[in-house]
Amino acid sequence: MNFYNTITALGWCLLLSLTTHGQDMQQGFALLDSGQFGEASQFFEEVLLTYPDNKTAKLCYGRAIGLSDNPQLAIQTFKQLDQRYPNDLEVLLNLAESYLWAKDFTSAVEAYRDLKVSFPDHQGISLGLANSLSSNQEHLAAKREIERALNMGDNPQVNTSHKYIMLAYAHSIKNEYPAKSVQVLKALYKTNRYDKDILIALGYNALTIKDYELSQKCFELLSRDAPVDSQLGLATLYLTTKRPSKSEKILNQVKPTMSSNDSRLGQLEVLLYDIYLTKQRLSKANSQLGNIKKYLSKEQYLEKVIYLKLAQDNKEESADSIKLVSGQTTSNALSMRHAMEFAEYEIAETQYNQYSSRWSNEQLLTLMHKYQKLNTTPLTTEFSYLNDNNGNVANQFSIKIYGKPTNKLIPSLCYMQRWVNNDIMTMPASNMEMLGGLGLRWNHRHMSSYHFGTQSSSLASKNNYIYKAFHTYNVNKKQYFKGIFEKSVLDYNSSLLATNIIERTYGLEHHIYDGFRLGSFTQVFYKRLTGDNQGIVAFNSIYYSMLSTVTWQIGLNTNYLSFNDMRLEYFSPESLTSLSLFTKLTNEYVEDESLKYIINLGIGKQFATTENLPQTIYSIHAQIGYIVSPSFDLACYYKYSNSSNVANNGYSAYQLGLIGNGYFGYKNKL
Repeated sequence: MNFYNTITALGWCLLLSLTTHGQDMQQGFALLDSGQFGEASQFFEEVLLTYPDNKTAKLCYGRAIGLSDNPQLAIQTFKQLDQRYPNDLEVLLNLAESYLWAKDFTSAVEAYRDLKVSFPDHQGISLGLANSLSSNQEHLAAKREIERALNMGDNPQVNTSHKYIMLAYAHSIKNEYPAKSVQVLKALYKTNRYDKDILIALGYNALTIKDYELSQKCFELLSRDAPVDSQLGLATLYLTTKRPSKSEKILNQVKPTMSSNDSRLGQLEVLLYDIYLTKQRLSKANSQLGNIKKYLSKEQYLEKVIYLKLAQDNKEESADSIKLVSGQTTSNALSMRHAMEFAEYEIAETQYNQYSSRWSNEQLLTLMHKYQKLNTTPLTTEFSYLNDNNGNVANQFSIKIYGKPTNKLIPSLCYMQRWVNNDIMTMPASNMEMLGGLGLRWNHRHMSSYHFGTQSSSLASKNNYIYKAFHTYNVNKKQYFKGIFEKSVLDYNSSLLATNIIERTYGLEHHIYDGFRLGSFTQVFYKRLTGDNQGIVAFNSIYYSMLSTVTWQIGLNTNYLSFNDMRLEYFSPESLTSLSLFTKLTNEYVEDESLKYIINLGIGKQFATTENLPQTIYSIHAQIGYIVSPSFDLACYYKYSNSSNVANNGYSAYQLGLIGNGYFGYKNKL
């Protein structure tokens, strides 16, 4: 949209009020007014042959040739008039406007600012300056100037220009300040409830802050005057909210109604590609690439190629595509982001070192922080105090350190020391564990982790070797499976026994999330303990996310334990089941907040074969943390539960803890 078109009418109105030296120029005025600029230029050129000193005719001639795609000649015409009529307001206004026709926005801004010095309260000057500033990408200054023009009086041209300038301002801050952008558009919407341009901008911008209700309202209001835009907006909304089938149905209905030269056809084709990719219809997505290529920039097209290769699990072609993007883009933030997703950290490092000085907006700064943390050595320390309200007390200290994940191997080292005491012991017993580990990232879908170490007890005569192995398979971004195998020593009260209880665990973990609201997390373990005791431990959590920014979940937790040996030291009841409702509120995934919190509350019933009546159970997890700096954060927590499980030996227990995370080698280059 060319904002300066809105002041053309205002300039024309000024000319209509000028004297015409007795010549009848109404025909020329009518031609200008109707937009027949070529005919108007011929008319006034003929007038000037007879009356070369007619100022009005020359002004009209300059406007006619300037608006008929010859702005440079118009500029020369007005400059000649300026020499003959120095400091004439009408001449200077037309000269300033002619810079807008020529898209010389810097000169237009300078010209209008010079005029404003002499005429600070002239509405036409403020309007022209506002449009020039907006066209020159000085959106905040344009916003201030157009609001100033509005305060000088009601004028249709000022109102129209105000709308487009505010739309441009909202668009300019959309990526860096999405919430503020929506706020600006909401203010426009209040005074123009059925304006097509405002509804489209607000509908799409609302998606960026996940205000899906507002977005849907805008797109539905569009159906009255712009049905195709309404359908495209709703299709985008449904795809964003993980309802691709509904989105596809809408697009298949609207596509036959669009002509082949409709500028919105590209948006529809790209949406179809995204739908096919979301639904894992990869052959359709691949064929759709040919349809969308002509509508996208080279950078945008290569981004689509990368996502398709990612979905096809073609790592070699994906890496080649990332490198190709690296050579084609200006900021290269795109290639860095995808390199990180693919664990191609060497490519990411190259991109970061080469282009970090060019990145400035908030989104890219966040990306750099993520990469810088990848290039550090994370270290986590934790101290906790556990009391089961039955005379058993445990203090535990642990420290974990991981190597830099700059290649496929991620080494780790963990040390844990635990001191346990109870009413019958004269001095605390202690446990010590030392584990070395190695993570192996096969590709973006497969990740393995292996740990081997030793465990010793002050009451036992020999050390025990312990080991753990995990393998994670990411089906997609919504679902993963994790296989688990480990040999360990039974936790907590095992320290009181001269003969440790060895536990071997075989397990499977699964998490699935629909990407919008509903999710399920499941763990199933088969355990073999010393003395041929064996059993099943299972857990499932079904949850629903109430919010999209700060996580607020409600759901149902189910626990099941069953062992064939019921001796006290094992705490292995023949059968135990518990059901509990929970709610969880946390902002731990909100990146731009330094103060972090977790509140998780649960209440339910526990059913055991050894008890006649179900027991009411409670659970509390409250945690608060603070990001002291990009390289260090702290958190403290409180946990309480009275449900029976292996860890607390069947008693209610509470735990207090302190966690510190450091990122060594973090270099803040921002």
